[in-house]
Amino acid sequence: MEIGRKTTNDTAALQDAAATLRQNGGLGQQGLLVDLFDYLLKTTIEGRSPKESEIAIEVFGRDPAFNPTEDATVRVYIHRLRKKIGDAYVSGQIAGSRVVLPRGEYRLELMREEKGGAPEKPSFKRMGGLVAGVVIGAGLVLLVNLLWSSNAPDRFAEVRQSVVWKLLAGSSRPTSIVLGDYVMPPPGHDYGMLMMPVAGGAALQAILPVLGSMDSKWGDPRLISMSETTPDRIKLSNIVYLGRLDTMGDLAKPWQSVSRLRLSSGNEWYIKGVNIAMNRERTEIEVASSTHRDFAYIATFPGPNDTRVVIIGGVESAGLAQAAEIAISPKFLSELASKVGGAHDFEAVYDVRTMGTTNIGASLLYSGPINARNIWSAQDP
Repeated sequence: MEIGRKTTNDTAALQDAAATLRQNGGLGQQGLLVDLFDYLLKTTIEGRSPKESEIAIEVFGRDPAFNPTEDATVRVYIHRLRKKIGDAYVSGQIAGSRVVLPRGEYRLELMREEKGGAPEKPSFKRMGGLVAGVVIGAGLVLLVNLLWSSNAPDRFAEVRQSVVWKLLAGSSRPTSIVLGDYVMPPPGHDYGMLMMPVAGGAALQAILPVLGSMDSKWGDPRLISMSETTPDRIKLSNIVYLGRLDTMGDLAKPWQSVSRLRLSSGNEWYIKGVNIAMNRERTEIEVASSTHRDFAYIATFPGPNDTRVVIIGGVESAGLAQAAEIAISPKFLSELASKVGGAHDFEAVYDVRTMGTTNIGASLLYSGPINARNIWSAQDP
């Protein structure tokens, strides 16, 4: 039986649902997402919907001369908050009436379940694969163009023998390149479009020559999006993941079981048990003229069935682009090898200096071995 839903203006009920969400929805106790949520709750109860400039000034401390065309801070955080709220209800963490942040608006609503029951997981119309299809299609063309000449000089022999690629190059399994994607709903619509970060194209272009020049009986690597990656593919093929760290799908759980890198309840990344600061100030702000910080991440560890997993990722787009550059740079790879010693399974975090979404330099922040002995024993991907 379909569950009916309706919105309500019951202020007390909204406050109760908001308190439950704050406690159980993974928003954390402090941080900008929590500040934004509390501000929207306050203004909603007051019966007003603030402008973007008001939020920028009152929540993010921007100057009264704030220009939303030059600073996307509010829109970026609104999108992240909407996703965080939606994930809390979809995952079943919270049942019953739910708080929603309507698309295209800066206010909260309460959506009641008329007949009880937890909200169903939303289904997203693919619209023909739209953005994901375009990116994957372009990637396949790029793959053909980059790998067309088997007689070209092997510029990546040294790279393939590096700590990141050596075991993958010697694998008897096929290899899949998995591109991280996420759902972005257009304003005013119930469906979502599959999106990929722009840096995914640059990362793909960087590593394709390395993977394509590997001698494999399976031929060229397969290219697929994370949303279309099945458990069987993870089980039976080597996986090279390219994308943001928050779009890893079915790889996220096994990866997080062995990685020191963690996402806090306040939506900030940190390195567990290591006294190294990962100050993400302004990494979510897409401003072309702004110099700020991002973080690149590289890891390699065993897959579930005599396969390998390589993660080339970033907190945001600039970090992803830098991670791909590191993964094919003899200089960076030599430095990494000296840090991890003889470890085959390891991870590394890089502090990335960026201009807008463009990476302009990086330095190694942390590297360490991964104990992957029991990574797949407690779960079946």
